[in-house]
Amino acid sequence: ELNLAYAEARFRLSRLFYLKRELLIQADALLE
Repeated sequence: ELNLAYAEARFRLSRLFYLKRELLIQADALLE
């Protein structure tokens, strides 16, 4: 049970990180 929660938390974190990176790339493109 704990393992599942850990895996889900890691999945959400990695997804959040990915979305943040995408936003930064888009913002960078807008600035140029």
